[in-house]
Amino acid sequence: MELACEGPVLLVGDGDFSFSLSLLKHSSLLPSQMTTSNLETPESIQQHKFAQDNMAELENLGVTVVLEVDAREMHNHPTISQNCYARIIFNFPLADRHNIKKNRALLADFFSSCSQVLASSGQVMITLCKGQGGTPADQPKRSWHDSWQIVAMAANAGFVLSNILPFDASQYPEYHSVGFRFQDKSFETGGSLIHVFEKADIVCVREDVVPRGTFQLAGEMFSCSQYIAEKLKRNLLKEDMNPVFAIRKELENALCQCFSTTVLEDDIAEIVIPGYKSRASVSFNAVKSQVISGDLAMEDVLTKMKRQKNEDNLTRKEESSNASFAHGVDGSDIAEDKVTDCVDSMSFYAGLVPDKEEAVYVLIKGSTLCENRVVQSTADSHNNHSVNEVSDSNDREATHQPEDCSNRVFHHRTSLLENINYACSVFSQTALTNLDTSTISSMTQDRQTQQTSRSNANFNNAQCVLLSGQCCIPCPVTPQIIPVHHELLFVHRISDSGNNSSSLDHSKSSHYDAAVSFESASSRLLLCLQNSSVFRESSQLFLTPICAENTLSIESVDEVSHVQFVHMRNEHGTHSLPPVGIMLTVVSRSQNFCILVLNLDSIACQVKNIPDPRLLWSCSDKVIHQFLSSSSSHTSDSSSLSASSSPSQIHFQPVSLFPMKFAHDLSFWENSASGEVFDEADLFEVIRYIAHDFVVKVTLMDKYTEPNTGRNSRCYRLHFQSHSMAFPYSVSWKLQSRIRIEVSHRLGVVLR
Repeated sequence: MELACEGPVLLVGDGDFSFSLSLLKHSSLLPSQMTTSNLETPESIQQHKFAQDNMAELENLGVTVVLEVDAREMHNHPTISQNCYARIIFNFPLADRHNIKKNRALLADFFSSCSQVLASSGQVMITLCKGQGGTPADQPKRSWHDSWQIVAMAANAGFVLSNILPFDASQYPEYHSVGFRFQDKSFETGGSLIHVFEKADIVCVREDVVPRGTFQLAGEMFSCSQYIAEKLKRNLLKEDMNPVFAIRKELENALCQCFSTTVLEDDIAEIVIPGYKSRASVSFNAVKSQVISGDLAMEDVLTKMKRQKNEDNLTRKEESSNASFAHGVDGSDIAEDKVTDCVDSMSFYAGLVPDKEEAVYVLIKGSTLCENRVVQSTADSHNNHSVNEVSDSNDREATHQPEDCSNRVFHHRTSLLENINYACSVFSQTALTNLDTSTISSMTQDRQTQQTSRSNANFNNAQCVLLSGQCCIPCPVTPQIIPVHHELLFVHRISDSGNNSSSLDHSKSSHYDAAVSFESASSRLLLCLQNSSVFRESSQLFLTPICAENTLSIESVDEVSHVQFVHMRNEHGTHSLPPVGIMLTVVSRSQNFCILVLNLDSIACQVKNIPDPRLLWSCSDKVIHQFLSSSSSHTSDSSSLSASSSPSQIHFQPVSLFPMKFAHDLSFWENSASGEVFDEADLFEVIRYIAHDFVVKVTLMDKYTEPNTGRNSRCYRLHFQSHSMAFPYSVSWKLQSRIRIEVSHRLGVVLR
């Protein structure tokens, strides 16, 4: 409160004006800046024996003193409403000693009035007694129902909690609290907290729901999920103020300094890939591995897995029930959620490789009919891609044309592992002849041919190749992984596997040499990365082996081995979940390669302490300002940065402390009439294009089969949250209502 402030400052509800007087004497605030007020009338103010003297002293100093100011109606007061304040202070508000709902209503109305008299960059400071706020900062912490729920009340008016400070009455010698039992009596202020709020955008419910959209790439139009289309119109690797861009640049510089490296340009033929199957995928079969090993019979394995699954479901239901409050407010611990979700995400190879080859985002190349029906939207300023919207009826008409549609079916690459053949080809003397670009435009074919020619002419002696780009992989709705992310692929040629000899001795020798070479190359790679400005001493990189039941398959690669996760261990000794990358060895075209794939989004979040990867995509001014400040620091100090001052190590400061988290349940009967197996991916897709990134987690709570009819029922819990915007409970309710309607309409299920 005593910090310097440019602009007028308003104090509300200062009982006898002793705090205003003390603040003026012990801060840098000028009398001309300060306006102080309370609700008392000239008659009722007499009950405070020091009020008249304090008022007189303040007025003599030049402070504006105003009586009969209702904290709920500041915007309607003839004097108060004339200014736009840089800071508004309200200490120990109280509407009723026994009715907590009235106190919440007071806060809600106060914030609503503040929003109309506060500057856009202003602050609201509210001091509450010990335990009243309802945040984890309260000691002791009350239950949610027994608190004033200050963060929720502020969100309704578009405010987020930006800071919490201790209130120390000893710093204000002239101040003495009044108002106990609404009398001229003091009350205990020990353990009180100052809650600092700032304005933020409010999460809103979009009126137009468009499940399908299109995006343009290299002159070609592709239809895809609207959620994915909105993400693809931005490329964070081209936004120089984004942490993903900075991380990529620093890692690229470090690798190029350590190794003789050729940096490849991303190519449309490697981004948009023909067909609906990923070139890289993971197969996992725990049942098969246990049966083959002879540990258990098939029936025993199935029984054991079913029993374990039921136990896990019961445990998850009990934990969720104990952690969640009523009325949609979720009180579960955020840190525990992260660990649980990240363990679940391991089957997706840390979000880097799909768990089956069909797990892709299908793209339909636009035809003349489609292009005539799309509505061109505004091209995004971040790059030259434009995003369009197309109705479902257009998609249905387009897909039912008599023309052969097989040559229009593509998918966006799921991982840069799909581009291994492209990257390894620079080491070969033969031209790239196996890339099917016939269905891409002629301009793309010419560009690919030129790229191939340059690769063979200039890169024959290269030892390492580096490529970075966007990837899209279908995944569950979890806090730490979203479908669109950015990767860095590093290919290091480690040895030739020799002739295609069938000799057993040669085969053993080849495998031994590859293992030794991989060990050496991986050690050098980790050391190079560890010494880069991204990690240095704040994080330690290490490898962990992957379960033998996981089999990584990559098309056009002869052999895959030595697959390991890349983890980060921070200064506290805890390691990263999920992993930040994978390292492996492949044999391609009779050569051995050490492959490193890094998830740049995950690294950026963990290095800069960003709590949610969705913040990397945020359009919030406060988030962008932090990214811009970090980028400016990197630009201005790049020549003199030390290990301790690298911009990568500049931690992200939370825009919203303890953001509200709401939980709503979605229950329905599966559509048994269709005869199709229910696919959770369809549910996740509906949730994403309705609520976008405001649903951060979806958990299957229960499955039930009706004995008489055999109908299957599912219950999911949807968790809503935003780390950069004000999120009122009413908006979460509207979003879940919209999701319920759309799920019923799109998936043909019957809501319960």
